[in-house]
Amino acid sequence: MAARPAARVNVRRLAVLLWIALPCAVMAQGPDIPLRGFQDGIHHWQSGHGTDDPRYRPDQYRQIADNLLVLQRGGGGWAVNQDPQRILDDAAGAQVLADQATPGGSFDNRNIYTRVAYLAEAFARSGDARYRDAAVRGLDFILAEQIPTCGGWPHSVPPRTAYHGHITFADDVTSGVLTTLRRVLREPMFGFITADQRARVDAAVTAGDACLLRLQVRQDGVPTIWAGQYDRATLLPAQGRKFELPALVTDESVGVVRYLMSIPDPSPAVVAAINAAMAWFQCARSNRVAAGDVRDDPGAVPVPSHHRRPPPGRRRRRAAAVGALPRPAGQFGAAGQPRGRTSGPFRRDSARAPHRLPLVRHPAAGPDHHRLPALATAHRRDRSALNAAGPRYVQGDTRCV
Repeated sequence: MAARPAARVNVRRLAVLLWIALPCAVMAQGPDIPLRGFQDGIHHWQSGHGTDDPRYRPDQYRQIADNLLVLQRGGGGWAVNQDPQRILDDAAGAQVLADQATPGGSFDNRNIYTRVAYLAEAFARSGDARYRDAAVRGLDFILAEQIPTCGGWPHSVPPRTAYHGHITFADDVTSGVLTTLRRVLREPMFGFITADQRARVDAAVTAGDACLLRLQVRQDGVPTIWAGQYDRATLLPAQGRKFELPALVTDESVGVVRYLMSIPDPSPAVVAAINAAMAWFQCARSNRVAAGDVRDDPGAVPVPSHHRRPPPGRRRRRAAAVGALPRPAGQFGAAGQPRGRTSGPFRRDSARAPHRLPLVRHPAAGPDHHRLPALATAHRRDRSALNAAGPRYVQGDTRCV
């Protein structure tokens, strides 16, 4: 009879110990490895294949990392628009294994560099050398594909269309790669990188930073923001797809500015580039070259929004015809509307809607860092203002003086 109370006490002690130990075990695993870098590719995959595939949970990082291993091609790159969370059946597994022999890869839709970062984190947590080796191969691929004429990165290699070989800013290609390379240099989870690789990464960052400054579009010698892609030989803004004319891109220029703001101890040239871009954002918004949120301006004229119909499965790009901006013949009709099929109501509610305006002129890039009001410091504290940059595609007379 005396043993029963002791047993009850032991059970209570065991319950208390489990109550303490279980949260500690969960904490030891750490939080999920972020998957936000994969979301663009996952969205495109699901747009074409549906959402019915069984998928791994975000906390199943080893299964996701194993998927990245089989999706990686022999040269170190990855195909665009894959879903690493998808549970591969036998047929899908055979298909991705066959794709490993395909050369090259694509940086589009935030691909490759996000895979390298995920694998490095998976290795740091698990110690599985396969993840480290795959991250090294991916990093070597990134370094090998830097475009030597300037220091940016292409859309895809090998190029299968005219624009794949351009120095690409669209979809954060160049700024995203540079952000990851800076992580390689400073974060402990990349401690497995050899001294030789680290030196190569440092040289790539130096060349990439110089390329960003060199390609900042200048109007009458005044720096503005950046174009979506540039010809690798002439370094002038170049056309992407049929609905992606040579133009300033506000969305990806926000990514460039954020990257430049992340540089510790920036040079005077970097500070000047940030200030100039922020000045352009502010000026363009106040002049309503950017549509902005016109609800806060009772006297604002509504901006009509129209779009050409893109190819099936492609993201819709909207075009805008804004008040007094010049509209060259041949690109816009007599009424100022884009030619072809158009639709859409007046747009009053988006500060970041993609737009397209008439063609921009791009003077030759050079080291002309014109002094403009210093705005970057304030926007370090309130980066939400960067999200109000305005239309994604801006073409025409983009001078803001």
